[in-house]
Amino acid sequence: MMYSKKSFTFIEIMVATLLFAIVLGPMIFSIGMFNKLARISNDFSVVSLAAQSKIDEMSVYDYSQLANDFDNETFDVPGLNNPSDGSENGLIEVEESNGLYDVKVTISWSSMGRDYSRTFNTTFVLKG
Repeated sequence: MMYSKKSFTFIEIMVATLLFAIVLGPMIFSIGMFNKLARISNDFSVVSLAAQSKIDEMSVYDYSQLANDFDNETFDVPGLNNPSDGSENGLIEVEESNGLYDVKVTISWSSMGRDYSRTFNTTFVLKG
């Protein structure tokens, strides 16, 4: 007597489910990593734009007043979480030496349980 097979056995379903899980697991992990990298990349873009904005603001300023008006100025960067110590995101430091103004813009932030910091340097020359 011969039986015709019209459905899957329990073992076949379990093997198919196992194979599906083996393939799907790393894909889900990869999607999570891509999201994390995208957020970090976005944060670095925001930081670069904020630092460039501060440097542009100073470039149209009277250079002889840079040290007086901007040295040790702190500022917040919209769109970034403050560092874990609760301080503001940005710090500007200006050092003057013989008509040269070395400007350092440091931005710190916290993202996904980690603290990050980036420093941007430029020099302004007082003409005259």
